Amino acid sequence: MIKLRKILLIDDDRTQQRLMQEMVKNFRSGPFELDEAETYGDGLKKLLSGKYAVCLLDYRLDDRDGLALLREARIAGGVTR
Repeated sequence: MIKLRKILLIDDDRTQQRLMQEMVKNFRSGPFELDEAETYGDGLKKLLSGKYAVCLLDYRLDDRDGLALLREARIAGGVTR
């Protein structure tokens, strides 16, 4: 049985979301499942769930940035190096 790996995309741009969906379909080392979050808060909540193999995120999210999201997640204990 092949284990499904989950990718979290945190981006508020629909064009980027669709582009990433198409790219993930073509990954040869799959299978992957792409999950999306459109806001900083939703992205942080999903990231802290620990369900994802990797997180891709936009630098600008709401009035904050992606690096702040990663710092906040790390402080909360949901992200390791």
